[in-house]
Amino acid sequence: MLSLNLSSRPLRKLAASVFPKRADVYVCDKCGRDISRHFRRTQSHSWQPMGPKKYQCRCGETYLTGAIEWDNLGNSERRRRISQTLGLAVFSSIAFFLVAYFGLRLVPGLRENAVDVALAISILPFCLIQIGFWPGVIASKWRTKFVRSASSD
Repeated sequence: MLSLNLSSRPLRKLAASVFPKRADVYVCDKCGRDISRHFRRTQSHSWQPMGPKKYQCRCGETYLTGAIEWDNLGNSERRRRISQTLGLAVFSSIAFFLVAYFGLRLVPGLRENAVDVALAISILPFCLIQIGFWPGVIASKWRTKFVRSASSD
């Protein structure tokens, strides 16, 4: 049976040199290879994505990706990102703790251990948020410190 797909539209394909102009697919100006996955589009009210500032296609053409490295951020931006990440993690953990604690207080067999179990549950969102943030910072620092120094030798 054929389905009617009303939401489909043709993919918009543009040359990579016009990035950040909106497109579904960006192709290298020189060789025509699809290099869309290397570009980082910024979204309103969010951080500028972290990653390599430039991408070099296999053919040698170089493009700006829309990302920025950790070392290129100013001190105030770094502090803001760290404080927002820690603040969100603490807020989420407190919310999880309260929901788990008051939920477990309703269960007759778990009343005595409600604080311990709620603490164990509340650690999860804190860890997940930190795991989502710090590896990107470490990877960015690795790219700027070691990869560039190795390529300049």
